[in-house]
Amino acid sequence: MFYLALLLFSPSSAQRFIKTEKIVLIISRKYLNRQKSRTVVFRFNLKTFVMTSDVMINGVMTMETLPLRLGLTMWSHSEWQSQFYGKGTKPAERLEKYTQVFHTVEGNTTFYATPSASTVNNWKAASHDDFRFTFKLPKFITHQQHLKHCQAELKEFLLTMSPLHRRIGQWTIQLPHSFEPSMLPALQKFCTLFPKDMQLGVEVRHLGFFDKGDAEKRFNHWLIEEGINRIIMDSRPVFS
Repeated sequence: MFYLALLLFSPSSAQRFIKTEKIVLIISRKYLNRQKSRTVVFRFNLKTFVMTSDVMINGVMTMETLPLRLGLTMWSHSEWQSQFYGKGTKPAERLEKYTQVFHTVEGNTTFYATPSASTVNNWKAASHDDFRFTFKLPKFITHQQHLKHCQAELKEFLLTMSPLHRRIGQWTIQLPHSFEPSMLPALQKFCTLFPKDMQLGVEVRHLGFFDKGDAEKRFNHWLIEEGINRIIMDSRPVFS
């Protein structure tokens, strides 16, 4: 099963988004292991943030819950204090407030440094079993080492994060713009270091992964074969 999440930039943008009431999503047949792609219409409950979908089963329209999660790219921001967290909420209490509203969050903090064991335990205490974190791997591994000669550092990082393993939606391998298609073998080798039950997601930014050519096709084919998610960040407006 792939991991499907919509990550927005602020509570207000999330509110504007869900007020559209629905989103139409076409899920590729390659992910569904079916002959045809599937068009799914997700509908949002504005009070509970629960998402359901209209699904055709044997020609009959039914309602079912699909694993679509809504969240933000962070859980703590001082500008959200009054309208989102509420007056009197301390910074250490923001994650708990956040998890009462959203289903997932992108964890950028681990990109800059591996947290302490006490910090990880605090995150666990502030969240719940139905919540999912999407943590980035440390930049030392992805940007400085380019996924090479870092097996010990990866093992140490995963061990530190182990109290949250059951609440990880996916581990994000965010790669720099300098990571080009010719370096794909390094990524393939690196991903074998993870236990099979860990969900991975890869974000690439080099334009060679976006030109619809053979390199992108090989990359996408490998992701599908290995059950690894591709995180969509269209870098063309950034680097063009």
